[in-house]
Amino acid sequence: MSQPYLGEVRMFAITYAPRHWADCSGQIMAISQNQALFSLLGTTFGGNGSTTFALPDYRGRTPVGSGGSYVSGQSAGNEAVTLLQTQIPPHTHLFNAQNETGNSQSPSPTTGSNICAVPDAGSYYVAPNTNVVLLAADAIAAMGSSAAHSNLQPSLVLRFAIALQGIFPSRN
Repeated sequence: MSQPYLGEVRMFAITYAPRHWADCSGQIMAISQNQALFSLLGTTFGGNGSTTFALPDYRGRTPVGSGGSYVSGQSAGNEAVTLLQTQIPPHTHLFNAQNETGNSQSPSPTTGSNICAVPDAGSYYVAPNTNVVLLAADAIAAMGSSAAHSNLQPSLVLRFAIALQGIFPSRN
């Protein structure tokens, strides 16, 4: 492997960070023992800036290039999201029913029926605005459980590591 730049981040398919590299797990480092690396990273990823600084934390994160509205060290996004009613387009379903006395203890649908079918009576449905009946709240309740769903893209997990030693990168 060619000598890396100090502070360079690479992905590895092995289960550990190689010698002179550290996992990008957000760990706090002492400035006194890593002055050159601190001069490059500063407190971009955390630390108090007087005695400590932090390495980038790529655990569960996808790297995004800086620029535009994204600045180095910024985190964005969530692994799980609960949709709010304001995030779902409004929609309705036309459903009409009649207030009639039942004539079967166990009605069952038949092919082509709208709501249910009763022997020798055809399909039960009515035209809009004809003897409209309010339905029980639990018959038309909102769906979903307000639980978060996964927001992750298909992924392959690799180890991100940062070079603790290497060539100091010049600006030009």
